Amino acid sequence: MAVLDVPSNDAWFVAADGKPYGPYTEVQLKGFIGEGRVGATTPVMRTGERWALASEHASLAWIFSRSGPSAPAPIGAAPQPPIAEALPGSGPAPATPSAPAPMLNGAAAPADTEAAAAFAKVVIIAELRTGSTIAFENAVSKLGPSYRMNQFVWFVQTQLPIAQIRKELVPFAGRNDPIVIADTSHGRAAWINFGPGAEATIKALWSGKA
Repeated sequence: MAVLDVPSNDAWFVAADGKPYGPYTEVQLKGFIGEGRVGATTPVMRTGERWALASEHASLAWIFSRSGPSAPAPIGAAPQPPIAEALPGSGPAPATPSAPAPMLNGAAAPADTEAAAAFAKVVIIAELRTGSTIAFENAVSKLGPSYRMNQFVWFVQTQLPIAQIRKELVPFAGRNDPIVIADTSHGRAAWINFGPGAEATIKALWSGKA
């Protein structure tokens, strides 16, 4: 899987079928627009910013507002091929502190668009006492764009349901490593490796019956 060497301050990502691809330079992204591979309603994100429709991003809107045969197809035209099939060098967006997920740029949520709504905003809290921190963080990064807030907390944008998130993380946690996964978009939570008493208390608090 190819990963392009793009400076962190010029990194763009594109979403297709609920999955992010990149990074790409701005020149590459504009080239994709000119070829019709990225349309007006394709979600895009530049490092440190929020997800937005390509036609609504300040750096790209002028491309979609101009007239002429070179302009991309307008909204309502035939759907574009999936980015995963159309763009060269596509791959899941890397999750590193230098390229944080967009919800961390002074806000707690991505742009309020239909495309952004496809992503769940998830908080993962893990006290890794016996498991490998490196392996666990690598598993978190595969869920989607993520940012490690501190030693125990990750913010993640993902399209995976909470049960699948739990399944993906369990193999990388030790038997004594407590983990809490909170899907803030859908009001759901899962927890791992808590004793019966603690589990009952957490369940009561989450359901409002404490």
